[in-house]
Amino acid sequence: MRVMVLVLWCLVSASPALAGAWLRKTGETFLSTGADISIRTDAVPRRDAARLYVEHGLHPHLTLGADLFATAQGAQMDGGHGIVFLRSSIFRAQSRVALSVSAGMGLRASLTGTHTLHRIGIAAGVPFRKTHHSGWASAEAIFEHQTGKPGLTRKIDATFGLTFSPQWQGVVDLSLQRDGSGYNGMEIAPRAVFRANASTRLVFGLKAARAGNIRTRALSFDIWRSF
Repeated sequence: MRVMVLVLWCLVSASPALAGAWLRKTGETFLSTGADISIRTDAVPRRDAARLYVEHGLHPHLTLGADLFATAQGAQMDGGHGIVFLRSSIFRAQSRVALSVSAGMGLRASLTGTHTLHRIGIAAGVPFRKTHHSGWASAEAIFEHQTGKPGLTRKIDATFGLTFSPQWQGVVDLSLQRDGSGYNGMEIAPRAVFRANASTRLVFGLKAARAGNIRTRALSFDIWRSF
């Protein structure tokens, strides 16, 4: 049971959908580093997390990315994953709605060892304007197979963002997932985004996650950079 809860917690607490359906411009690189500091857990030891997420535009219709994530109890790392992926636009014509497909592979480490991952996803996103504020909404359906686990893990990541001023944005991430064994997980993460300069944004907020019957709370901190 403890191993299953750890795997589910890694799944729902990984890097949020940052670009979603939108691809990076050719030559543009996006880098996000961050950490979650646990403030409350039920029936499990305190578990913190660190993550690194990067995307690079190879072509107007192709983005290369990597997603690294690790959890730790105290100074001891006890789980995580590393995935490399490609994302491509589905429709190349100009459209208000962005659609993309992604495929990736990597490794997941847990208390039971290291396992190979294969992941595919399809994402949709749309920008909008409400009175004097602009925003966006996106969702991605992800299907993942891990060696040593039955069936597919199915996950939906949704992001809603709103720009309040040139310096401030609000973002809410919602993640729902169910693995092949029937275990469910979910996470909601409201965050504030502060634009420090043209290329750097500071992100902070809260995360509330549930893996099986286990609930966790954490403070979330990230730095987003584009160059």
